[in-house]
Amino acid sequence: MLSARALRRVYSGPVDWVVGPGNSAINFIHDLAKFLQAEVHAFTEKDADGRPILWNRFTIPEGKKVLIANEVMTTSDGSTYEAKWGVRRGNVLPVTFIPYALVLAHRSKDFFLDDGTPVVPVFHFDIENFVSDSCPYCKVGSEAIKAKIPRENWERLIKSSRA
Repeated sequence: MLSARALRRVYSGPVDWVVGPGNSAINFIHDLAKFLQAEVHAFTEKDADGRPILWNRFTIPEGKKVLIANEVMTTSDGSTYEAKWGVRRGNVLPVTFIPYALVLAHRSKDFFLDDGTPVVPVFHFDIENFVSDSCPYCKVGSEAIKAKIPRENWERLIKSSRA
């Protein structure tokens, strides 16, 4: 598995748990955990605002080494970071994270999570993210929206791409 090889290039220690955000990352973290022979794979759940920060179904035992992984990363403060933050906040015992986050498809210029954790990508795509004040597309009238938040935005994007 390419993702496990990418991790092993920088980290050779144990991985006891593989954790990531729920929904689309679930299959990825399951397969990654299996390949790394981790004891457990688990995922965070979304809160009322759609952020993957809820961690309340499992307790990671103290001393277990936890890998945060995701199938896609676009920003340093997105779902990969939020999942890590949710586990840290929600686990009743201190959590020992390995010193890297692993992502399958990295499409950001940020190679660190917001807390400084280095990101190990399997594939990297250099996609520009803009703040609305400096966005060249916004300046010519394009509306900046997040695709899936709220769900109506995704439906608007699909509808406009078919037109």
